[in-house]
Amino acid sequence: MIITPSLPGGYVVFCDDIRQEVGGKLTFVGSYAGEMTIHGPAPARLPKLCALVVYRDDRSSFPKNLSVKIFRGPSDEDVVFDIDLDIPSDLISISEDREKFPSDTTFFGEVRIMAQIENIDFSEKTILRVRAYRGEDEVRLGSIIVNLISNREPSSVKQ
Repeated sequence: MIITPSLPGGYVVFCDDIRQEVGGKLTFVGSYAGEMTIHGPAPARLPKLCALVVYRDDRSSFPKNLSVKIFRGPSDEDVVFDIDLDIPSDLISISEDREKFPSDTTFFGEVRIMAQIENIDFSEKTILRVRAYRGEDEVRLGSIIVNLISNREPSSVKQ
């Protein structure tokens, strides 16, 4: 069975760093899978956290404007990354190559954003949520749970 992904959609890769290599390759340094753990006393500060945010949509209905936000915590009040994009129409035009491929080939547009958040503080276990907004529509792209584990010295026992 072939399952076609629903659009709009996308995904996020959280990591310590993203490096753009020669030839267009991306190298992800210290990638996280669903959760990350920070060891140290609260509040803990990460000098840098990166995210590759990928938004996909049908080219025939791709938005001309797109907003991407990363929220810290369950509410929409603590925004740690925010970008508004104007999408050039030539990037989302329907490909003339459609006739060269089978009729079931999906032609979608994709926007990639390399987000870099510097000096982000965490005082407790929380979640980072990534959302794209096309007009009034919210598209959920991904999230990561951030665990905070305090590395306290064990108390000395008198003998």
